[in-house]
Amino acid sequence: MVKNKQLFSYYKSLEHGYQREYYIGEEAMQLRGVLKLQYPVEQERLVDKKSIERILFHAFFTRLGKDPWGGQVIFCPPWDYSPARRHEGISSNTDVGFPLKAYLSIFFSILNLRKVTVIHPALAILLGEAVDLDCIVVHIGDGVTMITPVVDGTVHLALSRKLPLGFRHIVDYMRRLLIRRGYKFQTSVEKLILADLCKKHGRVSPHPMNIYDGNQENVVPVSLKFMLPDGEILQIKDEHIHASEIFFNPLGTFGRESPSLPIMIHEVAEALVEDLGIVVSHVLPCGPGAFPGISARLENALNGGTADDHGESAFQVRAAISPDPAYIGTSLHASKPNFIESRCITKQAFLENPGEVSKEAFERSLKK
Repeated sequence: MVKNKQLFSYYKSLEHGYQREYYIGEEAMQLRGVLKLQYPVEQERLVDKKSIERILFHAFFTRLGKDPWGGQVIFCPPWDYSPARRHEGISSNTDVGFPLKAYLSIFFSILNLRKVTVIHPALAILLGEAVDLDCIVVHIGDGVTMITPVVDGTVHLALSRKLPLGFRHIVDYMRRLLIRRGYKFQTSVEKLILADLCKKHGRVSPHPMNIYDGNQENVVPVSLKFMLPDGEILQIKDEHIHASEIFFNPLGTFGRESPSLPIMIHEVAEALVEDLGIVVSHVLPCGPGAFPGISARLENALNGGTADDHGESAFQVRAAISPDPAYIGTSLHASKPNFIESRCITKQAFLENPGEVSKEAFERSLKK
C-alpha cells in the first residue's frame, strides 16, 4: 500500500472533529467563487509540490479507484520541466533543483510506482493529432504560450520560445473591453463567468482589427446575451473576437512589450534554418487559447497577408482538432509496450541516483 496514505486525507483533524481541508477537480470547480482556487502549475512550471501530490492521489484513488503501488505510468508533464536555476520562483516545499526530479520523487517515494516513462507534451500532441511531419507546435496555454519545434521526432528545446501571454490574458483583456462599455467585473464569480464565455464563444478574426475604443460603429451585435449574478444582461458585440488580438498586437492592445506570436514563430523557423539547416513550414496551434479562426489568421500573418485558399503559402497552419491532443497522444504511447520499456525509469535507479536519472529521463522524453 501507499506509504503514509493518511497524509492524503481530504480532512484535517480539529479539537472537536474534522474539517474539509481542500477540494480537487469537479468539486473544486463547483465551489469556485466561494473558495480560493490554487494552481500548482503556473506558466507551465511546477510551483507547489504538495498540491501535485494531492492531485495525483485524487486521480489514482478517487477517480481511478486503484492503488498505484508497484505499477507503472506514462507521464506527460507541464511544458516547462527542464532544469531551473535554484529558487527561481519555486516555493520552499518544492524540489527546486530539477522540476522533473520533483515529479519523479512523488511517483517513486510517495506513490511507490515501479516504473515511469516521461514524454514531452509536443511529441504527445503530434501523435494525438496524427502529424508525422517536422512541425512547430504552438501551445496557447493558460498563462503562457510555448512555441516548440519538433524535427525528425526530436524536440529542440534550445530553439523554442515562450510568449508570456495565454488564455487568462485573453479573459483579462475582454474584461477590460467590457468595462469600457460600462460593465463591471469585480467579483471572482463574474470573472469566472467571463472565462466560460471565452471558452465557448472565443474567436479569432482572419484580419487585423483596429485598436478597440469601446464605441465602434458599424458593428453588428451578435446574439450573445448572458445574465450576470446581479441580474444585469451582458450583451457581447465583437469583444469575444477582439480579445485574441493580444497575440498579434501585444503592445497596442494589452500594453505588453513583447513580440507578437507570428514574429516569435518566425524566430523559431529562422533559428531552425541557421542551426540545423532545416526549413520547417508546418505550424500546429493548440491549447485553450487556440480559438476557431487561429489557423487562417496565423497563416495570413506568417505569410505577410498573402495566404489564401487558392495558392500555396510558405507557412501552412493547421489547428489541432482534438480539445486535448496531448492526452490522446499520451494514451496512444501507453499502448506501445516497446516505447514504454525503452524509455522507462525504474524506482531502484532513481533512488540510487535521483539527479542523474532525472536528467536521463528528461533527455529521453525529448525523442520520439
